[in-house]
Amino acid sequence: MTLHCLRVFTPSGMEEFQQRWSNADESQTKLNVSDMIEHPTWTRKITQNEVVKLSEFSDREQCGRYFVELFDSNLELLRAAEINPQLSVELWTWLTAVWCDWLQQLNGKPVPFISGYLGEKARWIFEPTDTQRYYRHLLAGPYLITESNKDDVSRVRILLYNNVVNPNTRWVETICGSEDVNFNKNLLKALSMKFIDPSTGKIKASASEQVRRKRYFVDRGIEEKGTIDRLTQVYNQLSRTWDLVVPEIEQLANLLGSEFREFFPDNRRIRR
Repeated sequence: MTLHCLRVFTPSGMEEFQQRWSNADESQTKLNVSDMIEHPTWTRKITQNEVVKLSEFSDREQCGRYFVELFDSNLELLRAAEINPQLSVELWTWLTAVWCDWLQQLNGKPVPFISGYLGEKARWIFEPTDTQRYYRHLLAGPYLITESNKDDVSRVRILLYNNVVNPNTRWVETICGSEDVNFNKNLLKALSMKFIDPSTGKIKASASEQVRRKRYFVDRGIEEKGTIDRLTQVYNQLSRTWDLVVPEIEQLANLLGSEFREFFPDNRRIRR
């Protein structure tokens, strides 16, 4: 078991980490930052006790819950150090360094990122003010979703069921990329109830029909009806004139209409 005091990177530590990340991505080699984790110049201690336990996470929900508990348990020390976990780039970059080796492997092999050797930079260096990137951080993303729904984390299982090291499914990208949808807790609950198998906590096979982009539609630039992309688009349009933060899932389903009946647990009730 590996334990550490909670720390953040100093400005020089941030500069060093970003340089190492760029060098590793350009040369397509492993990112090595283990010597930075407790470096006296590159880090600043937040806790005197060893409260950070390096462990593997089975999915994004376990990851999110871990960091919620970690920060809640050390809230006063974080406040005294003027560190806000929802915004601190220095905190999350240091935590990324702690988990760095684990984040670079999946089932014992390098993670197959789509873009670049290490994937998008936002996965490694938190971008809290960018609405299209903040959720992409491998550790901060699960934390932010869990923190904002910690009264009932099951409602956002659709965003947390998947793997931490290769996480951004179409569901995550599309929902988190829309601030309006991401903050409608009834809609998130409906999607989780509909597409997550309660016996396994994993996504149902039927969910693929709501994200699939058929080549016919893609080649012609046509919006494919009944997909999560289309749902997000329509929701964003309706939210300009309607208050979609309604108390009942059935009411929300009726506001969105029959095109999206497959997204709701009891689609027999949907009118139009």
